[in-house]
Amino acid sequence: MVKYGPEKISEIRDRVRLEEWVGRTVQLQKRGHRWVGLCPFHSEKTPSFGVSPSKQLFHCFGCGVGGDVFAYVMRLEGLDFPAAVKLLAEAHGIELPNLSDPADPAQQQRTKHNQQLYNINAVAQEAFRTALRTDKGARQYLTHTRGLSPESINHFEIGWALPEWSALTNTIRQAQLPVELALEIGLLGRRASDNKPYDRLRAKVTFPIRLPNGRIAGFGARRADWIDNNGPKYLNSPESSIYDKSTILYGLHLARDSIRKMRQALLVEGYLDVIGLVQAGFTNTVASCGTALTTNHAKTLARLTTEVVTIYDGDTAGLRATLKTAELLLAAGTEVRVVPLPNGSDPDDFVRNNGREALEEAIRSAPSAIDFFLHQARATHAGGGVAGAQKAIDTVRPLLESIADPFVRDIAFDACARELGIDRRTLNRHLGQRRYKVSPRNAPNVSHPHEEETLSTNSRSAPLPHIVEVELLKMLLEEPKTVLNALDTHGAREAFVSTPLKCAVDGVANAIQSEQSFSGPEALDIMRDQGLIHEPWLQQVRAHLVMSNEPEAHDLDTLIERLKRNYRHVRIQALQQQIDRCTNADEHTRLLEEVVRVQLGEL
Repeated sequence: MVKYGPEKISEIRDRVRLEEWVGRTVQLQKRGHRWVGLCPFHSEKTPSFGVSPSKQLFHCFGCGVGGDVFAYVMRLEGLDFPAAVKLLAEAHGIELPNLSDPADPAQQQRTKHNQQLYNINAVAQEAFRTALRTDKGARQYLTHTRGLSPESINHFEIGWALPEWSALTNTIRQAQLPVELALEIGLLGRRASDNKPYDRLRAKVTFPIRLPNGRIAGFGARRADWIDNNGPKYLNSPESSIYDKSTILYGLHLARDSIRKMRQALLVEGYLDVIGLVQAGFTNTVASCGTALTTNHAKTLARLTTEVVTIYDGDTAGLRATLKTAELLLAAGTEVRVVPLPNGSDPDDFVRNNGREALEEAIRSAPSAIDFFLHQARATHAGGGVAGAQKAIDTVRPLLESIADPFVRDIAFDACARELGIDRRTLNRHLGQRRYKVSPRNAPNVSHPHEEETLSTNSRSAPLPHIVEVELLKMLLEEPKTVLNALDTHGAREAFVSTPLKCAVDGVANAIQSEQSFSGPEALDIMRDQGLIHEPWLQQVRAHLVMSNEPEAHDLDTLIERLKRNYRHVRIQALQQQIDRCTNADEHTRLLEEVVRVQLGEL
């Protein structure tokens, strides 16, 4: 995992104005000390999304999403933390350190090498697009046989590899690019007879596979059946230093905004399935690139949405792929529903033959993956008695064991037990006790405090802090020196009952002493690091820091007196509990004396 130092993270935060970055995608309006708008992460008609420039935090009071500028970019673009850092740094002209070794010539050579590979793919794409414009047979296949509009062909940049042995080879040479690198990324191959290069993707419809940054990592290519229907139907670029099939989803660079806004992704298997569904209006459609869905694919989708609907081919192979895909997606923390297609039908065929409305209805009524496979297994093994029930359970076992959310898992167990007529305890015994997989969304955060806002399923929860403590932290972030001096004047620095908030206050004090800035995200990081809090706790604190209320009418001194009064109340309660349990006379006397001191205002 690439990691950047805290100084570089702080530099980016200081240089990036959160409200301006959010304003690129959200129409913001000024409300007091913050900006508000419609949340980009869920559908709403009344603005509940707020940005606090002074705290460098955003929070949605509707869906609970929030954080700093890195969290915003990660969720908006579906990126991990290092990628979000890089995107923001590049957008604002901030130089990032070379985390391998700035003087490492091997690293410099790899960077130069990969850039050449991208250049070769760009040249190939231009050649394929030019060839399609002049080839009537390829255009007729796309428009008549596949039913694609010219707009869809342009939108997905579909091309045509000429049915010649050296057309692309000559183009690459004319561009003065190394033929050896074109061989490396699978655009060219070598003849066994004389070892000379030849065009590997000849006589094929081509589909460029773009990364989120727009660069072409590789190509998918479909056989030209009107010329020759022998050989594999699809021929794809092999993996290389710029093309990792396990991390790239076809069409994601185009579908990302739709997936985020709709909070749903449609997942299909093929390039033409994606294009056909997008043409029909389903702009939130993506596919894996010539490979089965991977854990990385599932994590990418989980960063963008809470629900994935699978629409795979309706044959036996499609059902097997759906089952495995659902397992990975459930483990990543998303809800999964299944659209069952007729046997022998694929998504593109279905929408062309039945229309958009039919697929819309199929998506609306799609059962959860567990319900779908449980019903199918029960029907398959009906009448099988105990053995049939066991086979049905074994069918859905991978799904049940993959569910990351304990609450959802319990519901699924209950539904499974009811459907099969089995006692819940019996089902538990059959599946056995195990430590369930934890999704990136629910796993404890051990890599970087900004990489995911997480909820630990087994962590203890700190009590929610008193509103006065949070209000003082809010004021402290706005005017650190003034508020800190007031706390010290009143002897109230130690009066924060909440340990996480007390640590945040100490963080502000340390920053002032070191003549450094301190932001809202850094305060949340410190509180998160205590390990005694969970995401709902942080959400409530963050919401108060961002909320639109103007400062309360009472002054700072009044707030600090309330802080001290609350501390005395909590401290006396704790001492009273110790007195009630105390059996030692000397200790009993000491505790009573401490109660008196607290009552007199000593902290």
